[in-house]
Order: sequence, then C-alpha cells, then structure tokens
Amino acid sequence: MSAEIINVGDELLNGETVNTNAAYLAAKLQEFGIELHYQTTVGDDSLRIQKNLKRALSRSSIIIITGGLGPTKDDITKKVVADVLGKQLVSHEPTLSKIHNKLKDLTSSISKTNEKIALYPEGAQIIDNPIGTAPGIIISENGKRIILLPGVPKELKAITERNAILCFSQSREKNYVIKHQILKVWGTPEAKVGEVLEDIMGENKNPLVGLRVDVEEGVKVSITAKGGSVAIAQKLIEDMENIVKQKLGDAVYATGETSMEKVIGMLLSINKKTIAIAESITGGLISKKITDIPGSSNYFLSGMVTYSNESKIKDLKIPEELIKENGAVSEQVAKAMALAVKNISSANIGLSTTGIAGPSIGTTNKSLGLVFIGLATDNKGCQVEKYQFSGTRSMIRTKTAQTALDMVRRHLITI
Repeated sequence: MSAEIINVGDELLNGETVNTNAAYLAAKLQEFGIELHYQTTVGDDSLRIQKNLKRALSRSSIIIITGGLGPTKDDITKKVVADVLGKQLVSHEPTLSKIHNKLKDLTSSISKTNEKIALYPEGAQIIDNPIGTAPGIIISENGKRIILLPGVPKELKAITERNAILCFSQSREKNYVIKHQILKVWGTPEAKVGEVLEDIMGENKNPLVGLRVDVEEGVKVSITAKGGSVAIAQKLIEDMENIVKQKLGDAVYATGETSMEKVIGMLLSINKKTIAIAESITGGLISKKITDIPGSSNYFLSGMVTYSNESKIKDLKIPEELIKENGAVSEQVAKAMALAVKNISSANIGLSTTGIAGPSIGTTNKSLGLVFIGLATDNKGCQVEKYQFSGTRSMIRTKTAQTALDMVRRHLITI
C-alpha cells in the first residue's frame, strides 16, 4: 500500500514557511505500515494542483493533500479535487453551524467567504476539526483514498491524532507493520560509516539501513523494518540495531530523539560528576545545550564565556605571556582554560573551546576552522584535541560544541 503527500501553498514553495506537516505525516503513515513513496509541494495554482493530483491517482493508493481548505480566494484545494473527480461541492450543515456559532460573537452576519469552509465534495466523509473550523475530508474513489487536511500544523495534528485510525487503518495492508529507528553517530565521517556498514546496506533488504548527515547531530543511521506484527518488526529493528552498534562501537551516542546533551546529562548524573565550561569560539553554545536539559543544575556548575584575550586573562587567570607566545587559539591556552575553569568551580570536569570560526581570520596566520578543545578531569589530567572544521561560521561553532560534548561523553563511558 503506497501513499503520496501533496503539500499545497505558495508559502511552502517559496520557503516562507517550513513544512513540518510532511515530516509528521510521514511518521504517522509509518506507524500504520503504509509506505510513503512520493511527496510534492505545489503552489496555490489550480492547474498545477490538478496535474499533481491526477499523477498521484495514477500511482498511489492513498493521497494526502494538505492546505487550501480555508475561506480565502487562494484556498482552492476542494474545488480542484471535486473537478478532477467530477463531483459537486455541497455544504456540510454541522460545519456551517460551527462556523456561525464561532463567529456570532464577533460579527452580526456570516460572509459567503466564511461559508466556503463548509463546502466539501459530495459523498465525502467529514472529519471534525477539534480546534479550528476547516474540517478534514476523506474521499474514497475507485479503490483510492484521498484525505484532505488543513495546512495549519496544530489543526492538522489535532485532526490526525484524533482520527488516525479512521484515516489510515482501513488503508493499511493486513498483517503488515513498519517500524523505524534512528542511531546517531558522531566523530566518524559518513563515508567511513558507509564503509563499515556496507555489508548490511542495500535495496530490497529487511531491515533497510540508510544514512544521512545532519550538521547538528552527525551521521544518522536509519533502520526500517517490515513485519507481520509490531513484535516481529520491532525484533528486526532491535537485532539490526545491535549489529550496527557492534560495528560502530562508541561512535553511536544516541538513538531516536535523544540528543547529545541529554546523554551527557544522564552520564554525569549516573557517575555523580559535575562539569564547568570555559568557552571562547562557541560563545556559550555548549552551556546553553547543557542547560536546555531539565535538572542540569544538579551537574552543571558554571559556564564562562571568555571570548577576548582580556577576559581569559582576567576571569580565568590565564598568563598573558602564554597567550602572547602561543596565541589564543592554541593547545596551550585550551589546556590552561580547561584547568582554570575546573579549579575555579571545583567541578570534576573542566571543558574548554578556542578556535577560529571566521569568516575572516584577523591577523593570525592560523587557518579558518582551526579548533582546540580541552578536557580536564579528576584522574586523567588534561587532554587537548586539535580539529580542523569546515563550513560556515555557524557550522564550525556547532561542530565544535558537539565535538566537545562528545569528548565528555567518551570520557564518562570509560570511568
């Protein structure tokens, strides 16, 4: 059973609005064992919507169309669908009453524009919108199912969550379930991950293993399994997850929606350790990540942004001569920063970052993207790692922050 999503809206096409609906619906379809084969974004143009709907009907069993159900002139989805299917638009009285009740306190009369919301293709099934006025619509036609949903994300989700079984359960193949898992990898390039996992990757495999890269979270290994039941599909996922972890080892830092900072928080709590951070290149980004996690006050003692040489000297007591001799972006200064913040805060772990994020490199002869990360601990002294990151200023800072947290993680899993 294949599905297709058609996202309608000029605001989606021109990038003005980020399309969160598509990701949500893709995940929801997976829950019901329905494979999403195609996804299209089209502007508020009747001919283009019509063309995409006809194409979808020729190749997909379920077509979900989001957006264009409202009262304005550019809300044309229902009219286009009705025209393609050769149906009339008729008024849904319960929806019309709902609109009247909702607007009666605001105006003495309801315009024809608002009444447009209550129109639907004759013979369709109406799905109530619990938080808005534009309902969802289900049309069954020649073995196909067309589902129309409002484009407002919170309304789309409210309708779908309340009526998911109605929308999708009748469309799923019997005894066919899809489960999905994500494993997150940091510190190993995508090419290397692909090389290590080459023997378990490939088309037409079950489970299916794939890779994609995320600047903030690293390489994501996706595992998708099909089974005759939830238990069977889940067992396939778990077995493959164990194989991937065995092959990649400590490079796998989390699964699912778990973030690096959440992993750090759990490890610090389990090991009863505290951390303090002195940041230069990252400008407080690491401290923000850590404190985004509830309960971080139990293990996060201090975060110092010592961006200038003066602040490094004044706040961390880094010798001025050390900076003059080696430069602020150096192994020596990164080490001194990590040790200083650890001692000042009396934390078990001191973490530091210093580097060049660009886009200019100032007067230094050091390269753009050069980064040093220091890690001072109770029983292992202080180690400093040198990195050469590429990308924009934002990307370099993000990579530095995530790599610094990963250094902490790798330390904590060994104690």
